[in-house]
Amino acid sequence: MATSGSPQAPPPPMAKLPVELLRRVFVAGFNDDIDEYHIRKFGRARFEVLVSHVCHQWREVAISTAELWTCIRLAKVKDLAQAREYLRRAKKRLLDIVVDSAAAEEHVPGVTLSRGEFCDVFDIISPHVARWRTFILKVRDQTCKAWARTLTSSCGPAPALETLELYHIQKWRSEQTLASSISLLPVTIFDEFLPRLRNVSFIGVNLVWDRTPYLRRLKKLQFATHAEDVRPTYQVWTRILRASPELEKLRLNYSGPQSSGTWDAEPIPLPWLRELSLECMESGYLCRLLDHLSLPRLRHLHLELDEDEEDYNTFVNHISKPDAPAFGNLRSLHITALDCTAETWRRLLLSVPNLTGLEVNFRRVNDALFGELRGGEYDSDSDDARSTVTVYDLEPPPSPDEDIVLPRLQWFKSTGLDGAELWGFKEYRESIGHPIRHFVIAMDDRDVYTQKLEGCPHVRVSYFTEEDEEAVSYEIDASSDEDLDEQ
Repeated sequence: MATSGSPQAPPPPMAKLPVELLRRVFVAGFNDDIDEYHIRKFGRARFEVLVSHVCHQWREVAISTAELWTCIRLAKVKDLAQAREYLRRAKKRLLDIVVDSAAAEEHVPGVTLSRGEFCDVFDIISPHVARWRTFILKVRDQTCKAWARTLTSSCGPAPALETLELYHIQKWRSEQTLASSISLLPVTIFDEFLPRLRNVSFIGVNLVWDRTPYLRRLKKLQFATHAEDVRPTYQVWTRILRASPELEKLRLNYSGPQSSGTWDAEPIPLPWLRELSLECMESGYLCRLLDHLSLPRLRHLHLELDEDEEDYNTFVNHISKPDAPAFGNLRSLHITALDCTAETWRRLLLSVPNLTGLEVNFRRVNDALFGELRGGEYDSDSDDARSTVTVYDLEPPPSPDEDIVLPRLQWFKSTGLDGAELWGFKEYRESIGHPIRHFVIAMDDRDVYTQKLEGCPHVRVSYFTEEDEEAVSYEIDASSDEDLDEQ
């Protein structure tokens, strides 16, 4: 038992750090959890709360460091009090705010935010609109959407806003219900004054497109869930894109310019666009859309195209023309869904010889598409596909590179393929002299054969969960629900 004369343990090295240096460490740790849009990365705990609960000294330093309290999320009733405290601690710093309301049928009174609490949220954050740097608002019913339309059109200008994402998310039963739900009279927002806006997502939001002077100098643009009559005209679309020559990311999901009216013959140049995502649109519309865009630096393409009664062979063949492929310089291709024939798929793959990465959800494509990656001689129901014996024991006759699908492929990400299929693919690629260096596999597809793959030299294997893939950086983090201690 220690006596009063026993020597005291020396303080840990961190306790000796000067306050200003400790403050810098805290800010660096906080920033490590924040994405490029100043929002906490999905699944990360709240660093600022964790460090403020270590000891009295750290708590004092953390609470007095305004940079740690700028990221505010409101998804639960208890978040209202926490938001007030964050605003006090953030002092005059720029703010990054996420508001995520629950649908009426999923609302838990006293827990989640919905219709009854919606105005309370804006009562807290609206007085600080001049300091908003990021604002992400997600509503899931018509009542909350009506409030959102009113409040964003009356809260005043947002001179510091860089990232704006407005979502109306519902389970639409048909195109008719979608059209009737979003075909309300359009509104203007933030007094049309957002001079620093660079990143925009409008999902199910109907604006007065002719009065969006702030849609210029954009870096990221996402339009989604817009019926034909609430989309911007082609003239407005042209104005937005031509005013944003440095646009890097464009994502369209059942949206884009109106198909009616006259489209200019000259393609719109997007010289710095690197990422393009096309989802849930008609094949003919996609052909016309891409014919009116010039994308010399496009490197990453994402497709989700499997609408009922739609023939996407027309579109895929259109972008795979041998004489002038639309995406010849692609480096990565991500297929969430694609309804086309194996022949059309092969034509697409041959048109992108510089591809180094391929991601496919094989649960939402034709079974024969995987066969084209293995030389067109694959049968998913054959014994070979499930065998532990290497399919390609003898090296096939050499083929010129122009006949090899994706000769530069380095990584392959898949959902819906079991380990035996992946092992056979690895063996085939090695047999033709173009091995895959990295396999990224859905966790649900992990089995004894993927574990065998892990043991291969010169092959890296990693796994992902489909839930993580569906989550994006602005999702609400439920992993850290500690209550803030009022100061």
